[in-house]
Amino acid sequence: RVGGPLERHPPILATILRPSSTSTSSPLGRALRMRGSRPPKKPRAIAAEGSTLARAPPLLRVCSYNVLAQTHLETHSHLYRGAPPDALDGPTRLARLISQLAGLGADVLALQEVEPPVFAALSQALGAYGVRGVYKQRTGAGQPDGVAVFLRTPRLQLLCVEEVEFAALAKREPDLVVPPPSAELALRLRRQADKGQVALLVTVLDTQSGARLVVGCT
Repeated sequence: RVGGPLERHPPILATILRPSSTSTSSPLGRALRMRGSRPPKKPRAIAAEGSTLARAPPLLRVCSYNVLAQTHLETHSHLYRGAPPDALDGPTRLARLISQLAGLGADVLALQEVEPPVFAALSQALGAYGVRGVYKQRTGAGQPDGVAVFLRTPRLQLLCVEEVEFAALAKREPDLVVPPPSAELALRLRRQADKGQVALLVTVLDTQSGARLVVGCT
């Protein structure tokens, strides 16, 4: 087994520290007794009305992780000349990635630079722990990777998935794009659009708190 199970994270623990009362045998206690005073009572913790301290739901653990697409690594190998050879090997990296993600115990995993074979491998490996994922590949020819969002069930229920393609959105809704302040920035934005950037907007229901959440990954 490459990693430990995705264990449920323990609930928030609220600890109230109570200062110890003044003992009647202490010098201060004897002085108070000599003055006819009583030692102070132990302070009592009183929860404010509507306080959720004692009934707070378990923490929701969210992890965002750029996993570095193998294609990008090999295309720009000069950036990683100082790395150990086994850290650059595709199968070794994938095995370590699965182990790392499985050991995080996260309820939500938002991953970038995920290639389709890597998403398939992660879906199979993490599925054994009740984790389910959705994927969106970047648009345009020759784009090897995309983004993925994994959710831990049964705590999180998938309600809706919206895929955003920024290049198509800019053409369809030009008013949404703020005019850049300079020609240089405009050129950079056009180049970014040509890279086929995408996003996933995932709406989920947290069954333990009843809250609806939107997870964005781009």
